[in-house]
Amino acid sequence: MLDAIHQDLLNGNAAAAEQKARELLAQRPKDGEVYRTLAAAQNMTGNSDGARATIEQGLEQLPDDAALHFAQAGLYLEANDVAQAAPALAKVTQLDPNFFPAYVLQAQLAMAHGQVEEAERIARVANRVSPDHPQLHVIEGQVALARGDMDRALQFLSAAARQMPGDPRVLRSLGMAYMGKQHYAFAEQTFTNLLEREPQAYDVRALLIDAVRLQGRAADALKLAEPLLTADAPARILGNVGVIALEAGQADRGIELLERAVRLEPGNQQALASVVQAWQATGKIDQGRALLDELLSGPNAQNPLLWQARLATEEFAGDAAVQVIERWRQVMPTALEPLQARAVVHDVHGERAQGDALAQQIIELQPLHADAQLRLLGSLLEADPQAAVTRAAELRELFKGQNPQLDDQMRGVYSSTLDRAGRYQEAADIWLQVQAEGNDQRLQLTEPGTPRQADEWAPLTALTDLPNAQPSPLGARHRLLWGPPGSLSEFVGYSLAASQVPLLTDRFTNQPPNDYLQSFATLAALDKNAGEQAASEETVAQMAGSWVEGLAARGAPANVPVVDALLLWDYNFLQVLRAHPNHAELLVAIRDPRDMLLHWLAFPGQTPFRFESVEKAADWLAAVCNQVADIEQQKLYPLTLIRLDDAIADELSLQTAVTTALGAPVQALDDGALQHKSLPKGHWRHYAPALQAGFDRLKDVAVRLGYAEA
Repeated sequence: MLDAIHQDLLNGNAAAAEQKARELLAQRPKDGEVYRTLAAAQNMTGNSDGARATIEQGLEQLPDDAALHFAQAGLYLEANDVAQAAPALAKVTQLDPNFFPAYVLQAQLAMAHGQVEEAERIARVANRVSPDHPQLHVIEGQVALARGDMDRALQFLSAAARQMPGDPRVLRSLGMAYMGKQHYAFAEQTFTNLLEREPQAYDVRALLIDAVRLQGRAADALKLAEPLLTADAPARILGNVGVIALEAGQADRGIELLERAVRLEPGNQQALASVVQAWQATGKIDQGRALLDELLSGPNAQNPLLWQARLATEEFAGDAAVQVIERWRQVMPTALEPLQARAVVHDVHGERAQGDALAQQIIELQPLHADAQLRLLGSLLEADPQAAVTRAAELRELFKGQNPQLDDQMRGVYSSTLDRAGRYQEAADIWLQVQAEGNDQRLQLTEPGTPRQADEWAPLTALTDLPNAQPSPLGARHRLLWGPPGSLSEFVGYSLAASQVPLLTDRFTNQPPNDYLQSFATLAALDKNAGEQAASEETVAQMAGSWVEGLAARGAPANVPVVDALLLWDYNFLQVLRAHPNHAELLVAIRDPRDMLLHWLAFPGQTPFRFESVEKAADWLAAVCNQVADIEQQKLYPLTLIRLDDAIADELSLQTAVTTALGAPVQALDDGALQHKSLPKGHWRHYAPALQAGFDRLKDVAVRLGYAEA
């Protein structure tokens, strides 16, 4: 009879199924499956209360029936009663440790609440019950997604998709993994399949639109977005689609949608910023001013985002901008934003004292306004450095305990003020303390490779140009960019990126490429003294291939020279590069090693490596700088050496240094890009008493690289 009831349920005949189940229950009052079947029939008819009552009745008769507890948990979840579902699921696994579906639901609940570690723990338990179950692969894949491990996520979710083709949960997670790996075409295919199954799912359509858009097909993305543009579409959708329309070259359509978004939600910052840019680009700035003035004349008159947008429609720091700011101040006399905007105008016109006066007004309104306090400190530092030190110490106390980031910022301000005031030993003591506190969050230094004789290197293969290379400041070759800590090599990369050269910086993120240039283990295997662990020629070839094969997945366009910013470097890597150059030269930035040591100490946020002591840091820096000298002087590999000692002074000097080194023009960075990012050339000499042990270790290599002995 149960088979007949199940057939009725499959056919959607819930009333007949319920009637038969009641008759069967009268005959078999101790059968848990009958209770579950009756509850399913009741639930299908919409009688969820009756279904829960049936399960509770069954549990009175069969309190140790794990399947009944599982059915009860499912009904709780349908009612969004997670608080009741969780203990019911726990009871299931307590009664039957091999009840796999309960583990799946528990893990899903944990993921839904962001409890990744708990989901991972449950998955490990479930793995002992059913190791290769596709539902387990889904959980494992979602855990990997949450941890940012896209390769592992794809491994599990692809396996689940093969076993459960068309499952919406699998497709959704698999598509997200493809997005994380920047495999947008695969993501598009996956989300298209999912949307066919869930045509009303807004989030799926949004993901599909993103996947298409990120392939540079804005027009196709716009077509996909059209069904979302209903008469009552919310501002968020209108704004997002408006931006896509702009990208697709449909400026009028984009502006129309963005203006609708702003009218619906005047505080929508993204829509405001986008529509202001569109007005400026299309010459419709008067239309924009009219809309914003209309909105500011009504109930939105005290919306600072609207005022900021209105200010952006005028010439920067011009007379019309001042008029807008004064209107803003009249409407919002106690607001900080118009005071800050007016101070900026004073600065542009060289009116430092007037700007400082406004900063004082801001502090009177909000004593813990860090920017205003630091502005006044900067002015005091110019006038009286020793008094500025006292004031910086007072600010540390004033902001103490507000939040850890602000505490760190104020300690940094205090140490830099000590430096400017010539109190170098005190500044160095603070920097050493900061480094010691943060070392457990930073990477261990690499072990410098064992020096080699000329005949101990792999034979040098001729470096060739990239076939069919597109025009680039790099010529027709990739560049592997590196510099020791304190070299400011990142600004070489930024200069090239500003010149439309693809810059790969993912080695410094939580999703780095999995190639030999990212591996501490590779360095050991390539060392002269690796012994039995030494990499074979075949392994070396595979290492080289891992870099080439990974370029496309990292977003490198075909036939275009790229700059790969390296996290790790050691000349052991030359064993791979000399044999397999793969159209890539070295691009190394250096400064006087003693300035680099000081910079590394003073700016801990600019390098991910530990500074354990002055002596250890100097020894390591000496070793890697000697390697650079070896590569250049012994011509171990094609190398462009960029000396940034003078280039750090300003953006034009940096542009000149990079242009000269590459032999091709590059764009200058924006004004102020280098401000407060380094200490001046030769500044190390002021710290000779405090850091003498380190500078002594670096003297010889500094001379070898062409710098003065003292």
